[in-house]
Amino acid sequence: CPVVFGSATPSLEMLARAGAFAGDASSTDDSLELPTIKAASQLPWHYVEMPERTGKAQLPHIHLVDMAQEFNAHNRSMFSYQLKEALFDVVKHKQKALLLLNRRGFANFLLCRACGFVPECPHCSLTLSYHESMHLLICHGCERSWSVCAYPNPLTRCPACASPFMAGVGVGTERVELELKRMFGDACTIVRMDADTTSKRSAHQELLERFDSHSPSILVGTQMIAKGLDFPELVLVGVLNADTSLKMCNFRAQETTYQLLEQVSGRAGRGSVPGDVYIQSYEPTHPVFQALQQHKRCDLMKSLLAQRCSGYYPPYARLCNVLMWSTNYDDVLTYSRSLACAILQAIQDGGEDMRKRWHMLGPSDCLKRKLNDRFRRHILIKAPVDAEIGPFLKRVFLQIKAPVGVAVAPDIDPLDIM
Repeated sequence: CPVVFGSATPSLEMLARAGAFAGDASSTDDSLELPTIKAASQLPWHYVEMPERTGKAQLPHIHLVDMAQEFNAHNRSMFSYQLKEALFDVVKHKQKALLLLNRRGFANFLLCRACGFVPECPHCSLTLSYHESMHLLICHGCERSWSVCAYPNPLTRCPACASPFMAGVGVGTERVELELKRMFGDACTIVRMDADTTSKRSAHQELLERFDSHSPSILVGTQMIAKGLDFPELVLVGVLNADTSLKMCNFRAQETTYQLLEQVSGRAGRGSVPGDVYIQSYEPTHPVFQALQQHKRCDLMKSLLAQRCSGYYPPYARLCNVLMWSTNYDDVLTYSRSLACAILQAIQDGGEDMRKRWHMLGPSDCLKRKLNDRFRRHILIKAPVDAEIGPFLKRVFLQIKAPVGVAVAPDIDPLDIM
């Protein structure tokens, strides 16, 4: 039974196992000799590439904007001069634009300008994001909220020093929406799509129909608007702060950033009018942005494969993220250490080949150390591609059972290790 996998942004593992880089004529870097990746089965894989768009549509023109130069030019706006000019041009010609910012809310957090205090969620190890329209501080981990107003409202005081100067730091989609309304007023329809505006039933359809029925119009949103949208009049895409996902603590950060930018860039110029994409970054020379601008995905992916090979990460290895959590930190700390010792001992008892090809990292606190009153720790296991991690962990868990109050969950081949 033939199976067809189709994607505009396939994963690095899928590309490698399908032989996408074997004899690639578009690649300009032939110095990287990558080892052959063993497929999950012995069935033949066939890689078919479609480099051109359907119809007469052409790939959009990618503009990289250096925000450091914008700052040195005394531009303190969230929009670069180039992007702002392009937005005004869209409104003038009654077309459509899309702005991507992968962070909802008005500000990333509130900061007391007198003492430096930053409100944090008492149930999670996360700062609280400020949502101005609702006058709420919301935790994006457990979704709890607290009523508050930011500076210059004199009724809000810093819990640490009672100062009224609690200012918002950072930018969210709500703040972008307000700034666009200030710039264009009634001359343009502004639509915002994020977790806050799409929580009600049929909200997605209503917002997209509003965006489609008005011209000019600008759609502002998080990654939910990055793919699946097809509007012929959409000629401009802007990415605000493209560096955010690139700096995440994840070995897939560069790959996922490229996929997100490639997806959202594909929204522009799907009709007869060519599209333009403006990517704002403080590091425009990064290989991810350069590959996107030059439409050279193969060179970037081959470079990422070389990094994965040297670090023993997928697709050259399998991962298992063993997650443990408890309301008592000492309990989960003690159990994580006992479990790590048992895993190491099982690897040592598995023979010479297992000792060479199996590795363990941790135990350590998760990046999100506390979520919803639960303390979280994890252990990362690296194993060969053909390894059976499930039966191995089952034997270990039978030896070291989790105590009452501590939960453990192995995530084999995880997409997220945070």
